[in-house]
Amino acid sequence: MGFGERWIRWIKFSLTTVKYSVLINRSPVGFVSPQKGIRQGDPLSPFLFIIAMEGLSKMLDKARSTHKHAEKVNVVPDLDELEDNSEGHKFHLVKWATVTQPKSLGGLGIRDLSKHNKSLLMKWNWRYGQEGTSLWKEIVKAKYGHLDNWSTRTTRAPHGVGPWKHIDSLKEVFQQEVSFKVGNGAHVKFWKDKWLGNFTIQETFPTLFHLATDPNSTVAQNRSNNTWEVRRNIQDWEIEEVLDLLGRLANCTMSIQHTDKLRWGTSKEGAYTV
Repeated sequence: MGFGERWIRWIKFSLTTVKYSVLINRSPVGFVSPQKGIRQGDPLSPFLFIIAMEGLSKMLDKARSTHKHAEKVNVVPDLDELEDNSEGHKFHLVKWATVTQPKSLGGLGIRDLSKHNKSLLMKWNWRYGQEGTSLWKEIVKAKYGHLDNWSTRTTRAPHGVGPWKHIDSLKEVFQQEVSFKVGNGAHVKFWKDKWLGNFTIQETFPTLFHLATDPNSTVAQNRSNNTWEVRRNIQDWEIEEVLDLLGRLANCTMSIQHTDKLRWGTSKEGAYTV
């Protein structure tokens, strides 16, 4: 963009001489020197962006006025001159939704911090369901109560609930994207969890669900001696749906040696990453 060598040296100096301290248990410990630019949230970052944006904007205006596709600029426009001539100057604004798109899709690749924060919080919902007997999980379980193998009880206390209340508030959003890989079937709900295709059995067979003996039964409770069981008398008008369900269940394999697992999204790996 034609920035002078002296200007570039000033900026590099301001980036490489700064040091950051890390908070551990709320106390600053040691110093870290950045090696790859300023960190996210650095107060200097928006100023550099504004300066570059102003320079690029003036270059585009000049190219437009002279009917050229590009214009080489050897010096950065004087900021005082920009201020004096600001009357009638138009900023070239871009929608935030476009800015946060990946570069491959025409955006600038800037993260939407609100969505990124929610993603990081939901990571803890994923860890709670994935990790067996971790100490942190046992502490959370003891404080908030155990709902099932995948989540705690919802707390509505106004005080003393800490960050977990915010994590738990995203549980419904998280569960909409989660499915299950059935192992022994002890912790997956037969009707209400998404384990047989892209929908729950409750959604696929609503009539059978409404007449189910135990709507909250697990997969393991609906199988005995390697055979799927329908624990009630079947009416004539239900036979077709029951046969359809049993046909889908015939393709499902279980393993009593393995525990049930969470799966995220529809990818082959099924892992939750941020």
